[in-house]
Amino acid sequence: MCYHYNAEAEFAGVTNSQGRDWTYGFDPSGRLSEERHYDGRMYRYQYDVADRLVQRTAPDGSALHYEHDAAGRITRITAQKADGETDGITELAYDVAGRLTKAASPDAVVEYAYNRAGQVTSETVNGEAVQSGYDAGGQRAVVEGILAPLQLAWQSGRLSSLGIGSH
Repeated sequence: MCYHYNAEAEFAGVTNSQGRDWTYGFDPSGRLSEERHYDGRMYRYQYDVADRLVQRTAPDGSALHYEHDAAGRITRITAQKADGETDGITELAYDVAGRLTKAASPDAVVEYAYNRAGQVTSETVNGEAVQSGYDAGGQRAVVEGILAPLQLAWQSGRLSSLGIGSH
């Protein structure tokens, strides 16, 4: 792998072991404007006057359109086919602290709950919940939900043991 940077020291791409390039182009404001994949497919990016991403267009003409709230967070992603027909909408919701609380698409609904420390305590996907507990150091220590409960122990910021169920 060989990594490339442009004159502004922005990451501009990578060449893989087969000599194929994946490149990134930037507009005069330093925003990502294009992305060329190893197979030559080009994706283009557009921004609004507030520098927020508003559209990603694929080589086939399909696009993702992004809407934002006053805080600049993405609140809606609309997938559009090349013929202009809507192909799906994802809605995103946030709490007063700006944390993602819900993402709802035609395929799934994902919800998050947080404790006062801002840690995720519950992740629910299509009604199936996973609960998390934390140790005194703030590391995730217990995960309970669909599978057998997990017990995690941490030492110096690294996972030192993992228990599954009663094992």
